[in-house]
Amino acid sequence: MSGYRRTLEFIKRSKKILIVSHRGADVDGVVSSALMKHLISNINPKADVRILFPKGISNKAEKILDYLDLEFLEKINEEEYDLAIFLDVGGPSVLDSSEKLLKIKIPRILIDHHLQSRSFLDRFEVFHVDESSSSTCEMVYELLKEAEVSLNDKLLHALVAGIFVETKFFLNAKCKTFSILEKPVSYTHLRAH
Repeated sequence: MSGYRRTLEFIKRSKKILIVSHRGADVDGVVSSALMKHLISNINPKADVRILFPKGISNKAEKILDYLDLEFLEKINEEEYDLAIFLDVGGPSVLDSSEKLLKIKIPRILIDHHLQSRSFLDRFEVFHVDESSSSTCEMVYELLKEAEVSLNDKLLHALVAGIFVETKFFLNAKCKTFSILEKPVSYTHLRAH
């Protein structure tokens, strides 16, 4: 897990951070963004953090977004950012007009469970691509554990929902998925909301 140290260092020294997921963000994109925002607010509480979902979110993600009371942008403002963190982005085509973020001169980090082309990975200072993870929210949860940041019940519920939906009700779950779920499920009482 020590590969996450460089990511944590970038986060700790940045003042304006943009979290970016794919257009029409799905539950995995929304949950991983919420988890990342929580991580940043705990290890760098002075950072200004914004979330960008180009062209909004999917219908399935709306309930989880409302549950988490998460705000997001659909277009890039002209504001300057010192760091962009891309989550659950399968390639530049899913970024639409936000693809221009891949060209500006700020550090970029990618965290994703999708296989990426080398030319796409070369656009990032740091990347974490893990096909043995069944969701990006699993990977962000591992980063939270590395940073020793705990989750509240709402975020734990969202993590379980993100994994549940992304794995198609565990049909596409990996062995690692169940070990990741063990702790959140044992420490929270999952209630219907």
